[in-house]
Amino acid sequence: MNVSEKIKSFERSDIKAFAFAFTLFLMTPPYFIWNKLSPLIFIAFCILLSFRYIKFNAIPKVIFAFFLLLFYVFVGFKEASNLFGYFSLIGIVSFTLLEDEFLKKVFKNYIFIFSVTMIPSIVSYLLVNIFDVNLPNEIIKPLNQFKANDYILYPFYVQQNTFIDLILPRFYAYYDEPGVVGTISGVLLMVNGFDLRKKINIPILIAGLLSFSFAFYIMMLGYFFVFVKTKYKVIGAIVIISLLPIISSNELLNSYIFSRFEINENGSFTGDNRIVNRNFEGFYDRYSKSDDFYFGLEKKASLKYNFGGASYKDLIVNYGIIPFGTFILLFILYAYNKLQFRKEFFVYLFVLWSIIYQRPFITDYYYVFLIFMPIIFLSKKALVRKKVES
Repeated sequence: MNVSEKIKSFERSDIKAFAFAFTLFLMTPPYFIWNKLSPLIFIAFCILLSFRYIKFNAIPKVIFAFFLLLFYVFVGFKEASNLFGYFSLIGIVSFTLLEDEFLKKVFKNYIFIFSVTMIPSIVSYLLVNIFDVNLPNEIIKPLNQFKANDYILYPFYVQQNTFIDLILPRFYAYYDEPGVVGTISGVLLMVNGFDLRKKINIPILIAGLLSFSFAFYIMMLGYFFVFVKTKYKVIGAIVIISLLPIISSNELLNSYIFSRFEINENGSFTGDNRIVNRNFEGFYDRYSKSDDFYFGLEKKASLKYNFGGASYKDLIVNYGIIPFGTFILLFILYAYNKLQFRKEFFVYLFVLWSIIYQRPFITDYYYVFLIFMPIIFLSKKALVRKKVES
């Protein structure tokens, strides 16, 4: 291949990676896609874009994809999926076989798209809620049946159409929950080491903070106190302790942040809203002692007991502890194969836990991509750090 052919090939790869990343953005999904286009269209488009980059030349990746395929065949059976349902599940497996270099381009492009799209959304949000600017708006229907309220659509962002007595409502950006903004922001920042020297990370940090997402604050504090250098931990701890009396007296911060770190009678944080049915824990305790615990109940059984919630326990109810444990173990083993016992491996474990705990949608193409991609992205960072240290 001559130089001109290499340039053309490079350009094609970059365009496809950007198109793939933008399609992922549409899968999240933003408000202008709600109830308009089927996710299958986006999955099919991603497969078409990336088909030529599927490779079977790395044995660990092939083994990982094979067992992941078996898992999704089981999931399809448990959910009584039709042909389109299996297509969606097999589509998830397909991106795990893509070349690492192509996946890294996709992920970098996605970070760029997410960051850039946050800027007008944040500006619009601040104009409405801080400066009281009367921007054009309309009422739109929610994304799904789990949402009880309509949404107010402003330019570049939405928020629930409910009475809010606090100074600042939570930041939803383009999505139906501020938790979506918080989880994505937290994952992207952790993978990037919360490096604010990179300007691309600044809008992501602001979005995460304004979302007042309990998950985001847990990820931010957890990363800071576990993975940064000791001197920065000490400085950070001193600053937090010094400011705590002042900021804890703020009604907004106390309601959205500090009160959510209080411990319930059952030992969980008050900010943990993954289970919405108070009777679910009692059911789960009984279920965990039954034979069904191993391979789950019938199709989407968790909806009967935790309707509107989103807990990893829902996955165990639907598919059983053995398939769920297998799914988690597959990603941990593949991450270990790529990262070994380096810092990046433990960062990934935190990322994996954060997504599974907060957004446990393992049949959703986008969220499984968000689980898988940090392995590839962090492997490059691990290699670069190893070279620097040596």
